Amino acid sequence: MSAIHFHPVWDQQLTEKEKESYIQEAQTLVIPEESFTVSPIMTKYKRNGGLVATVFLHNGFLYPLHLHKLSVRITNQHKHNETIAQGDFSSSLEINPISSQPWSFVFSKQMVNLTDADLTHIAISVVEDESE
Repeated sequence: MSAIHFHPVWDQQLTEKEKESYIQEAQTLVIPEESFTVSPIMTKYKRNGGLVATVFLHNGFLYPLHLHKLSVRITNQHKHNETIAQGDFSSSLEINPISSQPWSFVFSKQMVNLTDADLTHIAISVVEDESE
């Protein structure tokens, strides 16, 4: 079972019903110990040709994680891990120890490789880029 916390912007913008929905979903998840993992919540194409992927970021460590430069890739698991979208994102996220945080990555049209992929069977990788 996963504890959940919301980024301050999300905490202000989400309704209580939306928060409860995320809390219920997070409670069904198990966070692997001593690791940073990601679980997709919802992925959809935007009208402008972009894509938005909402995920849970899971911190299985006993200390907070600070994420600043993220490389994100969405692949289609049924098509030999074909890349649907990928991009680099700057953020200022802190994920509490042993908890999950919902977050959305918005890919511009230029970051999308496939515009008609089946988004029901995807994998999402999120990697902290520690290079300067």
